[in-house]
Amino acid sequence: MESSGHALSNPILWVEAIEELESLRPKAWINSCCIDLYLGYRVMKTLSQNKMWFVPIYLSSGLLMHRANTIVDDDVARFRQSLGTAMPAEIKPVLVGCYMAQHFFFVVCDFAQGSICVFGKNIKKRLGSLEMDPAALEEWRGNILWDAMRKLFGWRRARTIHVAPQRYYMVNWKQV
Repeated sequence: MESSGHALSNPILWVEAIEELESLRPKAWINSCCIDLYLGYRVMKTLSQNKMWFVPIYLSSGLLMHRANTIVDDDVARFRQSLGTAMPAEIKPVLVGCYMAQHFFFVVCDFAQGSICVFGKNIKKRLGSLEMDPAALEEWRGNILWDAMRKLFGWRRARTIHVAPQRYYMVNWKQV
């Protein structure tokens, strides 16, 4: 298993974050590369103890913002190499950092339970916990994201996971 130092020694993961350090000042919009670098470091540091996988924002942005239907094979290979684990990976929930319409939110895909939970996507006045309409999932391409995570972790042929989400949940809060 790779250590966090080895996995994050790839300049692709940190050069942009260094250039965007100014985004960490108070009341500034935090750049996604800074979020990815920090969360990636935390995940890699304790990878063997984690109860879920983490997928950085740069991998989901192509699906959500650029309307791609899958993650590019080179990105899949690079991500798998950074995990330092055999594929298919152990089946556990996947935390996906997302950026869409100038807004960050997170999604947890639980393939064993067949559920998808979206955190902080709704920035409108109506907040709180609610079950999400399946049509809303397609609206922001959550169904494409679900399938891409199956590909990313090598679970396309796994019989113990759900092929599509069965339950949809959304939790929102006042955005600052």
